[in-house]
Parts: sequence; C-alpha cells; structure tokens
Amino acid sequence: SHLSNSPPVHFTVSFIISICAIINRKTEKYQNNNIGISKNDTVFRINEREDLPMKNIILASGSPRRIEIMKDHGLNPEIRPADVNENLPFYMTPEASVMYLAFKKAVHTATLHYKPDSIYISADTIVEYKGQIIGKPHDSGDAFHTLHELRNDTHHVITGVCILETGSAQSSSPLQSFKRKECFYETTSVFFKDYSDDELLAYVNTAEPYDKAGGYAIQGTFGKYIDHIEGDYDNVVGFPWERIAALLKL
Repeated sequence: SHLSNSPPVHFTVSFIISICAIINRKTEKYQNNNIGISKNDTVFRINEREDLPMKNIILASGSPRRIEIMKDHGLNPEIRPADVNENLPFYMTPEASVMYLAFKKAVHTATLHYKPDSIYISADTIVEYKGQIIGKPHDSGDAFHTLHELRNDTHHVITGVCILETGSAQSSSPLQSFKRKECFYETTSVFFKDYSDDELLAYVNTAEPYDKAGGYAIQGTFGKYIDHIEGDYDNVVGFPWERIAALLKL
C-alpha cells in the first residue's frame, strides 16, 4: 500500500481498514433489514460541523472531468492526485468499496500534502451490473466485451466521495487530525440503447473509453447511445456535484 510509509500522525492502513469494516457492516445491516440506503443518506459521518466556511480546497484526483466540474462552479482547487493501491482488503458491497477507496485517497493526499484550514475532496466511481463491479477497461477487447454486455440494458453508476477538513494545527492523534471526516455514495441508473457491433467497434477504437469506469463517457461521443438516466447526471461523470456542494454549503 502507498499508505504504509505514511507518518504516524495520520491514518494508518489498519485504521482505514477498521473504519471501512464499519462502513461495510452498516451498508449490509441496512440491506439485510430490507430498508435500503437511499441516495440521500450519508452512511459514514464523523464529527460533522454545522458551519463550513470557505477554505482552501484540495482535490485528490487528476480526473479532467472532476476538475472541470469544480471549475464550472467557480472553484479552482489545488490538484493533488492520489496514487494508491485500489485493491480491496476484503469483500465489500459496491457502495462500501467506493467509499473505502475515496476515503483512502483523501487520507493519502492529506498525509502527503497536509495544509491547515483546508478541505480535501476525493472520489471513486464504479459501474455495477447484475451484481458485478466493472472498472476501467484494460484494452479494446475488454472495452468491447463490457459495452456489449451493457447494451440494451440498465446498469448503475456508483460514486463514493470523501471530504476531510483540517483544523488550524496538526494533531498527533489520528482521530483528531481532521475536524470533519465524511464519506457518502451516490447511485445513478443508466439505460443503454441497442447499438450495433459495428458502432461499438468504432467506439472502442477511439481513446474515449480507457480511463473511465464502464468504458464510456456520458458526456462524450457515447452519449448518443444512452436512452436515459435516473438520478444525478454529474454522478455518471464521476462527481455528484449537487451533494458535494450541499455538504460544502456552497
């Protein structure tokens, strides 16, 4: 793990794993009780503050789409991509897995680029189809296979987001390093049209599919093959801005 050599004043790998075990238990508890977790629920929240004044914002992502969304809303974040091992330490629900990875990315960036009175934002996006998690395609064959499976059907795009807020000074205690630690996830249902193999082959021979979960960009040329969505459009892009803005009180 890229966090294994982090200074002890921040979260260790074991601490992250223990927190994410709690996240996973909470999601499973809700699901096992047939209650479900609505897209408006914040599953994992610690020490939430009522007020959140504007501070320096650091985006733990190099995603052009996430950067663009923030800039479109008048923010100019400091860009600090998080290079972390994205393997899961144990089985997690799709919802828990994106929150785990978002949390890990935020902690990693805050550890390497700590600044007082700052807000760190990270995100992780996956596609879920018939119980399977679909990430970014490895090559054109993988992209073709994925989009062939998804066509003329419905899948879900799930994005986990983590927001960490630092205080005026670093603490020697991991639990007190941040004033605000919050993770949530957002789910959007996406309905694909029935496109042809030739259309699909032409698409996977472009550069567009290869850095995106599910192998497509709703905002790109593949958008014409999407019949409709149910939920947040920006979530499919990979950054559910409406909820992020609400949490930041923008």
